[in-house]
Amino acid sequence: NSAFNRDSFIDRLPKFLKQMPTRHMRDAPQRLREKAAVHPPGIAPLQPPNAPAAGPLHIAWVGRWEHDKNPEAFFAALQQLQHREVAFRLSVLGEQAIRWPAVFDQAKATLAEQIEHWGQQSPAAYAAALGQADVVVSTAWHEFFGLAIMEACSAGCLPVLPQRVVYPELFPRGAWFYDGSASALTATLHRLANQKASGAFPQSDAAQARAIARQYAWPAIAP
Repeated sequence: NSAFNRDSFIDRLPKFLKQMPTRHMRDAPQRLREKAAVHPPGIAPLQPPNAPAAGPLHIAWVGRWEHDKNPEAFFAALQQLQHREVAFRLSVLGEQAIRWPAVFDQAKATLAEQIEHWGQQSPAAYAAALGQADVVVSTAWHEFFGLAIMEACSAGCLPVLPQRVVYPELFPRGAWFYDGSASALTATLHRLANQKASGAFPQSDAAQARAIARQYAWPAIAP
């Protein structure tokens, strides 16, 4: 899917191969690296029926409801915003597993006044929700490409992303990176909330991210 996906696999092979009883595979990592090619998946760009509305910053979460997406850090940041009395709206979307981390149910109760959309949506409702959002946030520990983030950017969301995994490779421009901690995410969202309130939201960054997402649309990727 990405250079990060390729390298994280090949870089870990030597340690694994040292456990094998034979040695004829020891040069496999280098041979694989020479043969490997990166083929990113395509997306169907979302066509939202509307644009972000006036009012508080609207924050979207599109990750799967699983621990590797680090929802604990996301909701910790939002609760800090709430503690600081920062106005915001919230749409927690994304694919739900049969069982999900308890932090989702806890956050649904503590952030009830901020919630605009909650839970997995139909395709049309999902596109509409992202069309209303200002930013899409990731806190992921594990991400080889980030299809949902890229789709959200195609809908016009500004990506707020940890400086890790695949994201720096995909978004050299048009993204607001933070150091991956909940405290840094709080500070970033607080700054964006203030900019939205003052009419200075960085729409040009969102437009750059949308242009990047369009490069991964199926008409561009399929050939």
